[in-house]
Amino acid sequence: MRNVEPQIQDLIKTRGLNGKLVIDFDGLEFFGSPENTTVIFMKLKESGPAYELLQDINHLLIQAALDNQILEKYELSHVRLNKKTQRYELEQLHCSLVNCSWGQGQLMKIRGRREFIGKEILENNLDLAFEPVVCDTIELSTRHHYDAHTGFYLSQYTIPI
Repeated sequence: MRNVEPQIQDLIKTRGLNGKLVIDFDGLEFFGSPENTTVIFMKLKESGPAYELLQDINHLLIQAALDNQILEKYELSHVRLNKKTQRYELEQLHCSLVNCSWGQGQLMKIRGRREFIGKEILENNLDLAFEPVVCDTIELSTRHHYDAHTGFYLSQYTIPI
């Protein structure tokens, strides 16, 4: 992945807000259902130059992973090739706030399944808003590989930006 680092860093310097990668959010959403929730997340604003920059960065990373045989095309379950732009795009860019994988052991003990009841969290936080976030690194993680102590994804590679 080192071969794409300079390209990503240059993209951010030239197209980012004041040379920075800034992420804007657009409301609280979930995967699953309110009664059987797997993830509660902040959705990213899906328009504008910052979003397009992020999509271009994702494309470069995905293409590099395919080119270097880190990923195979069959592993791109949440990624699609946009035929119009010829760019790989993630189906749902988001910032996870609560993920059932982080506490699946406890959820299995309490409920007998991984999903949790997110309805109350969603209803009580409809107006939740995050300020834009300025990123200083890009962390590349492998799905389903978690830190034993925190439950969060394990970072496999870090790109300073």
